[in-house]
Amino acid sequence: LTAGLLALSGVRRWSGIEAVSFLLTEMYLGAIVYRSVQVTDITQVLIAIAFFAAFNVLPLIAEFQQKTRATPLSVVLIILNGLAIFFSVLDALGGMQNEVVTFLFLGLSGFYSILAAMTLKHRSDDRLLITTYIVGGIGLTALAIRHQMGAEWYPLGFALYALLLVGLAERLKRLVPFVCGTIIMGLALLGVFSTLPIFTDRK
Repeated sequence: LTAGLLALSGVRRWSGIEAVSFLLTEMYLGAIVYRSVQVTDITQVLIAIAFFAAFNVLPLIAEFQQKTRATPLSVVLIILNGLAIFFSVLDALGGMQNEVVTFLFLGLSGFYSILAAMTLKHRSDDRLLITTYIVGGIGLTALAIRHQMGAEWYPLGFALYALLLVGLAERLKRLVPFVCGTIIMGLALLGVFSTLPIFTDRK
């Protein structure tokens, strides 16, 4: 049903049908499917991943084909979709104390980076969508570092992510990820400098 609604949306361009499809699907999953005693934790994780991928990839493909640009509603749905998979998987894992949560953050960050690369390749003029994916990847990377190692490791994590963006920019010959990567690398260097004794010694 969800795939059919998304397909009809791509053909007919019915405004808001993706949002209705997403909300009804998540309500059904949260209220019935995930609460069923027959659904194991692994099954819940797999279901969450499948719908997360579907609600990200299918609308993106439709946008590429129709050559349309992302709207504020599209950005809201991307954010809500990320929250949906995060809390669904977190519920299956038993909470934030599970070490797998770090890999969940990194996995989502990597997925958003892939979507950003796809958008740069096919719709480089859609800056809103590209920025949304890049910012999402940055935030999730920061959460992974904070969860696993603590805030003092932020500069290293951001530096690695900046190198990823610069490499992506070089491969795709695009300016936006290069600028973002350069800014993030500069912030990472400032973070390193702020830990030097000349700044931390209060004597």
